[in-house]
Amino acid sequence: MNITKDQIQQLSPEQQETLASVEIQHAKIRERLLKQAMGHSGMARFQVLVPALVMVFVLVPAFVIGQKYSAFPIILSIMCPAMTLWLLISYDIARINGRLDALVELLEADRKKDDHDA
Repeated sequence: MNITKDQIQQLSPEQQETLASVEIQHAKIRERLLKQAMGHSGMARFQVLVPALVMVFVLVPAFVIGQKYSAFPIILSIMCPAMTLWLLISYDIARINGRLDALVELLEADRKKDDHDA
């Protein structure tokens, strides 16, 4: 919706305030969607840290203990990385879906704005 300065000045102060709050709300929503669509780079550290912690705290002791006592650490050494990988892939899929949803909402908002302007 395109409104000129002259049209805004003709509105009552309450109407101007309402219009301003609506525009601010639209801008905040758009900003949130843009941030969501861009993703968060801090999560890359999480994806590197989790497998490293699994390796250090689960697999290394499992191999040290397992060489003397049983086959359980061998099974554990296969299951832990597989579960960690599954968790990280699921997390990535959820992040990608969230980013795609934000992009779709932005696209729809732009199309609605273009329709109102035409």
